[in-house]
Amino acid sequence: MLGDDLMAKSYQFSLLSPLDVRRSLDTIMTDAPADIWGRYDADTCELVLAEALNNIVEHGQVPPEAPVLVNWAEHEVLQITITDRGRPCPQSVIDGATLPDPDDMPEGGFGWAMIRMLCQDLTYRHERGQNTLGFSIQPRD
Repeated sequence: MLGDDLMAKSYQFSLLSPLDVRRSLDTIMTDAPADIWGRYDADTCELVLAEALNNIVEHGQVPPEAPVLVNWAEHEVLQITITDRGRPCPQSVIDGATLPDPDDMPEGGFGWAMIRMLCQDLTYRHERGQNTLGFSIQPRD
């Protein structure tokens, strides 16, 4: 399947702080060929990546020597996979993500619900000490 992709990219980052996430996002968004943002919404892609990578920094406790890998490939949809060696995320957090009540003015809790709303084919698994999150983004209408 990878041979049929119009485009594929791989990145490796050390994510220890929110600033590392920002730098990683800047790299991914500026390294992508300009024409890809004509086919996909750049803001949606960046928001989903930001939420997923921030969750790794805030909750994953990835060892400093263990890189976070971001891979994406375009083949009818933009398929993104993020791999890390941090703590596992409970599947119930991913499966049960809903938007909090805005009247409660929570400081957080929107991330997984936004990810679920903005992407398709969301998968998560933790095997042999490795987390793999996969999802796809549909092209613009």
